[in-house]
Amino acid sequence: MLSIAFLEQTDSTMDFTSFSTETGKRLSAPTPEINVSVCVLNWNDPVRLRGCLQSLRDVKALNDVNYEVIVIDNGSTDSSRELVLNEFPLVRLVALPQNIALAAAYNQGLRLGRGRFLVILNNDIVVLDDCLSRMARFLTEDSTAGIVVARLLDPNGSVQERYYLCKLPSLRSLFAELSWLDRIWPNNPWGHKAGARGWDPDKIFQMEQVPGAAMMVKREVVERVGLLDEGFRFGYEDVDFCNRCGKAGWTLWYLPDARVVHYGGASVAMMESRDTSLFRFRGLLRYSQKYFTPRQYFILRLLVAGILVLRLPVVFALELWPKASVRTRWKGTHRVYLRLFWESLTATTRVAC
Repeated sequence: MLSIAFLEQTDSTMDFTSFSTETGKRLSAPTPEINVSVCVLNWNDPVRLRGCLQSLRDVKALNDVNYEVIVIDNGSTDSSRELVLNEFPLVRLVALPQNIALAAAYNQGLRLGRGRFLVILNNDIVVLDDCLSRMARFLTEDSTAGIVVARLLDPNGSVQERYYLCKLPSLRSLFAELSWLDRIWPNNPWGHKAGARGWDPDKIFQMEQVPGAAMMVKREVVERVGLLDEGFRFGYEDVDFCNRCGKAGWTLWYLPDARVVHYGGASVAMMESRDTSLFRFRGLLRYSQKYFTPRQYFILRLLVAGILVLRLPVVFALELWPKASVRTRWKGTHRVYLRLFWESLTATTRVAC
């Protein structure tokens, strides 16, 4: 059983209790005074975390909803926890003793959320203006809307269109992605961009999947479809959640007037390349096993195995690269690829990632 320190600091008191991943399956009881619970996940990035929390504090007066902020620190070994306790005393802090799956970590915050709406927010997000009010108002006015996502902006103000895939993954779109056809022929009729045709970043748009960096979910949606699937270690947990919401009859929307700045890739940059490859491929296999037909799943497994074999020479070259930082980042990745090759052929990715 994983014991989790839960630190809640108010103006002058700090309360220590415990929370277990094997209990607390249900959400905390809602509180009428709180409209929105914002769950921020952090891992060894106090600089980005400070920017995120500062933005939430700065825009509070611009939002006509009362919201609480919950930081889930996913086993950081730096000054992240001290930052929250010292500079943001009204933030609730869940301090995980070790780094766990992204979905499992976010679920700790979602379970504690007391708001009518629950927000999943990356720590590399800076919230702008009345973003939270606009998202909450949209979900309130549309009874069938279950999830709404903000407009993700680069620091220069341009829209991050690459995150809005709109359609759920299919065998064809995954083939285009894994074979790098999307890179060679970006406008091919099978890839992810094909699913985003008709999307206008300046208009409200219904989607099958939304980026998980800044999305707001109705509380009743989580109560009905469940929390994030903790079998996903890193990657596809948000796609899986969107799929479950859609199958349950909820609609998912992009709201252009709700704006955030997304710096992107902070936590991924700190991970070893072999780890990101392992978790993403396992997440892909787990997702396809859940939603594809047996025949499609079999074809995808063969596709993954073939792609891994074709990429191995590139991986070997990077592991022997003259630049030390490149060699360090890719060290041991070939062993991960060989392990994934075996798993894809034997269909052993049926347990938690």
